[in-house]
Amino acid sequence: MRSGSLAYLLTLATDDTSVPDAELLARFAGNGDATAFELLVRRHADLVWRVCRCELPHDAHSAEDAFQTTFLVLARKAGSVRGSTVAGYLFRVARNAALRVRKRVGNVAETTVEIGVEPVEPNECSVAVIEEVERLPDKFRLPVLLCFFEDCTHVEAANRLGWAVGTVASRLARAKDRLRIRLTHRGVALPTILAGVSVPTATVRAAVMMATTPSAVPTLLTELSREVSIVMANAKAKWIGGGILAALILTSGVGMMTAGPGPEEPKPAAKDKPAAKVAETPEAAELKKLQGKWKVTRLETGRSIASAEEIEPIRCEIVGNTIFTINSREESQNMKMQIVLDLTKSPKQMMLTATRKPGLKPGEANVPYKSEGIYELKGDTLRFCSSDPGKPLPTGFKVEKDSDTSLIELERVPKGIRELKDLAGEWKYSAVQEGKELSTGTMDIYRDVIWITLGDKVEKAIVSLDSDNGFFDITPITGPIAAPAKPLLGRFTWKDDKLTIYSGLPGAERPAEAKTGKGVTVAVMVRAVKK
Repeated sequence: MRSGSLAYLLTLATDDTSVPDAELLARFAGNGDATAFELLVRRHADLVWRVCRCELPHDAHSAEDAFQTTFLVLARKAGSVRGSTVAGYLFRVARNAALRVRKRVGNVAETTVEIGVEPVEPNECSVAVIEEVERLPDKFRLPVLLCFFEDCTHVEAANRLGWAVGTVASRLARAKDRLRIRLTHRGVALPTILAGVSVPTATVRAAVMMATTPSAVPTLLTELSREVSIVMANAKAKWIGGGILAALILTSGVGMMTAGPGPEEPKPAAKDKPAAKVAETPEAAELKKLQGKWKVTRLETGRSIASAEEIEPIRCEIVGNTIFTINSREESQNMKMQIVLDLTKSPKQMMLTATRKPGLKPGEANVPYKSEGIYELKGDTLRFCSSDPGKPLPTGFKVEKDSDTSLIELERVPKGIRELKDLAGEWKYSAVQEGKELSTGTMDIYRDVIWITLGDKVEKAIVSLDSDNGFFDITPITGPIAAPAKPLLGRFTWKDDKLTIYSGLPGAERPAEAKTGKGVTVAVMVRAVKK
């Protein structure tokens, strides 16, 4: 019997929560301690099972596959998972596993509870709840997972997270307020209790056996775990892009020697003798080209390429010599980094420095983070290519398979359109779908109303603009498609005083990209020449 095994057997018998997740993971990753891994499975089984059942409410067998896959991924990634608790990691893996299983067996109807239609059962949960919990920042999501999904007390959750009990209580209250508001907008009630449906004991034992005995893993679960690992790698790449790489790319125009605007000019010694103007450095001039907002259009690592859906919410803004990155879905700032450029190198190099370590987990020591790479700015496109810390810098903007190189491409968010008032006036209009011309005419825009003139007919619509995310939505209020009052959700691009809108059919989902595609209508608007 290995040293310490008896202690872990006693821990299993009493479900002792005093042993941190990180220690259990280290035991398993270091010497294959199956008992330590079994305690992790038992400790977080209800959380994982709840997520799998919410995503697959009518298919218990598929939920079991997703459950087994989740812990199989944890076992294979045990050496790289960080943090005082693995609850947040397992939540994300479980959801990805359930979604992969659902794609294999076919979509299952989502079960939601509408307010005013049916009473909410004490342990009722739905996909909507899972989605909104996922949107919460870690500081709010973790106490929700521990207290709601695993039924921990505030004291137990505080011990797991290494926080003060008061911190857990206050953040949990704020998280509940956010969830209640967001779910109310979706017509879904916040369940009083999310923990309550326990996973079958046989399912827990099977998860432990398969995770600790590779030869016992069925082919299906092996394939699923591989697929989920790829999805998680993409998600991590997206986070890097939003938190670090995106910032890195943005740094492309960052100035060397803290490349910010030059120091304030000294006050003149005398009113009639103004101080000499300080010459602008090349780095400061380069930095000026980078000012403003950017969106990520490509994120690639040696292991995967992030999908359009994953990179869509990532936005970056350069102000002075600082880069801020924002995830528009979570409504939170991901990273703040200072920029230093070296314009003497070819390709030009950039270094980013953050005072806070990215992805810092509760209880983990903070260390300053630095990242270096090469960048290229061409027009409104910025590319940044970097290697893992401590590795040689890339020599070109290409990512080899299985390499430690990452590439991010960004596109400038147009300055020309910030508000609807920027679109006021008359426009020439033409619409094409899959190469077929649909209509041509003129459009008049005033405030949030559009009048579309097509021959001898005039149609009216309401327009909504979100310039930060590049959204352009139109809701017809007259004409043949106005009756359902379903908006045409679209995206827009702006260049050379030409507005191009890409939208789906009324009520359809927003196109993933501002590009032509099946079912996508492309409307091109050019300002009419003033007579």
